[in-house]
Amino acid sequence: MLTAHMDVVPIAESENEWIAPPFSGEIIDGFIYSRGTIDDKNMVMAILEAVSFALESGFEFERTLYLAFGHDEEVGGFTGAKRIGELLGKRGVELEYLLDEGTFIIDDVVPKYLLDSPVAISLKIKKISLLIANNNPICRISVAEKGIVTLNLSVTTEGGHSSMPPRENSIVILSQAIERLHNQLQPNLFGSGPERQFVEHLAPYLPFYARVIAANLWLFRPLVAYAFGRKPSTDSICRTTTAVTKFKSGIKDNVVSPKAEACVNHRIHPADSVKDVLDRDIRIIGDSRIKTTVKVSLDPSPVSPSDETAFGYHAIAESLNQVFSDIKLITAPSTMVANTDTRHYWHLTHNIYRFSPSKMKMADLKRFHGVNERIGVKNYEQTVNFYYHLILNSNSERLRIVEPHEEL
Repeated sequence: MLTAHMDVVPIAESENEWIAPPFSGEIIDGFIYSRGTIDDKNMVMAILEAVSFALESGFEFERTLYLAFGHDEEVGGFTGAKRIGELLGKRGVELEYLLDEGTFIIDDVVPKYLLDSPVAISLKIKKISLLIANNNPICRISVAEKGIVTLNLSVTTEGGHSSMPPRENSIVILSQAIERLHNQLQPNLFGSGPERQFVEHLAPYLPFYARVIAANLWLFRPLVAYAFGRKPSTDSICRTTTAVTKFKSGIKDNVVSPKAEACVNHRIHPADSVKDVLDRDIRIIGDSRIKTTVKVSLDPSPVSPSDETAFGYHAIAESLNQVFSDIKLITAPSTMVANTDTRHYWHLTHNIYRFSPSKMKMADLKRFHGVNERIGVKNYEQTVNFYYHLILNSNSERLRIVEPHEEL
């Protein structure tokens, strides 16, 4: 089943910052500018174009292909994907695999990992000239998705006039607890989730010293965990993250507020759980005066296979290699740090993958939900071709790949 979502996030007050009207689809210097070009109308349209071309070409489907397009993914998918999943479940549908939006094709992610590693620093490596750095992008195919728990923390004390303040008040008590949560990180779980397979898949393309490390994670796991933990972009895939997103208190500048509230959001590592995160939070807060209320919670997804038996994973990887045959792509399993509609399809298959064939650099990630969202015209054509190849490659019970199929 190929899935995507039709809804987009709002433009809010950023419309004047766009170089083209945000819903125009205007093409400037080879890029299509519009909200949804990378999240997620590009995938909706590419899937439909690929299927249309296959049908027009007289392609005969040996396997049933499902297309599922939600209309409310950005707010949880509870009236879109959830109902689709329920309907397919009632019909007894069992899928070979499912592909939804997810991680991208990134051009320049690995050199930064390596340059910032303790080993690279100790060896005084200033530049890395290796296969990965020479236009060989990494395709992180997410085989798992982090869970989520959002907490509301509140404390109520006696208020009063600021001229006679108590030694402690609601703001002080809660801010101290928030500081503890912020400073005491959740445990680094590198090696317990897909991040281990990610490093192992990259090993053949790394310089010698890094290959030695990647091949002996049983020994060097603490070193790699430390390296990943130094940057938010890599730290987020090897631990449960903690983000304080709201703090509310205060009535007037000369009044001691009787109540303070805060919101804390965790994204949960695949080897962690909602229960364990909550238990750690209570222990870290260590103050019975603070009331904790769970607003939203979802355990991490199951981890889908990526070994030699994983039909869906290899169909995706081979289709990518066919479409991007002019460059050497490096495919590796990874973890999706955000949430998708796939949560509503867990009961339909054990093989769920999250990947978007949008090719970009790390600097482009700010366009995701941001200003000047765009996709290259060539990249959109490649996206259509990717789905076309994937449909053809998946049309049997065994993966049959010899040569790239005819381009659209």
